[in-house]
Amino acid sequence: MTHKLDDVRIQHVKPLIPPEVLIEDLPVSDAQNETIWGGRAAIERILRGEDDRLVLVVGPCSIHDPEGAWNTPGA
Repeated sequence: MTHKLDDVRIQHVKPLIPPEVLIEDLPVSDAQNETIWGGRAAIERILRGEDDRLVLVVGPCSIHDPEGAWNTPGA
């Protein structure tokens, strides 16, 4: 149940494009794919303690689906 004071600062809502559409419309190049996989591998090494660098994750200011955030595939 929402209250009339909820989201009073929202002036406009524009739905996001579904990820499937973006993936189809904007394919990843081989160079981009290598960058993604290289970054993921580097983060894995850091999290395993094999690399002494620091990983900083910056994201949204809130999570509207805490259950979903903890139950992501591969987490």
